[in-house]
Amino acid sequence: MMMHGPSDSQISMMFHCFGAGKVNTSLSGLVKPSPKVSKLTKNEITVKLMDSYSNLVLLQQSKLKLEISSDNSSGSSIWTFSDNKDGTYSGSYLAKDVGSYELCASFDGMRLMPCPFGVNVYTSEYFPRVQNDSVWVWEDDSIAFDALENDYFAGHNITIVEFSKASVLPSHMN
Repeated sequence: MMMHGPSDSQISMMFHCFGAGKVNTSLSGLVKPSPKVSKLTKNEITVKLMDSYSNLVLLQQSKLKLEISSDNSSGSSIWTFSDNKDGTYSGSYLAKDVGSYELCASFDGMRLMPCPFGVNVYTSEYFPRVQNDSVWVWEDDSIAFDALENDYFAGHNITIVEFSKASVLPSHMN
């Protein structure tokens, strides 16, 4: 018994009719946008493009557009999207003043959700700054140091969420 599937032309027709490989804006959208950013900093936004079959769609960066607006007429800059070659695209924007902004990404003139997306812009002092600490110790010596001394936290309040403790191996395992 010989079974026949659809011909190549029929498969091509099905993809064309049902939108395989064509961006479906209801399935596409922003990926975890940050609602709080620092002013005068180039902030990145990621968009994922998918077709009707939930396949990622590549090579469409030229059809993506990012718009930014604010109530207080603050200045801003936006950059074109770049293809991450995995179905996601990165765009960037810069807000010049503190305040509330709205972002909207679109594909070929069709808005991607969430749109608009609210972003609050703060001065850099609002965000913590953490510095790497390098400490050199000779074998069999010990040292005490304050790992937070050169870091900045707004209001000088900090909560340590997670930390790790070095384990000491028994001497017979060294």
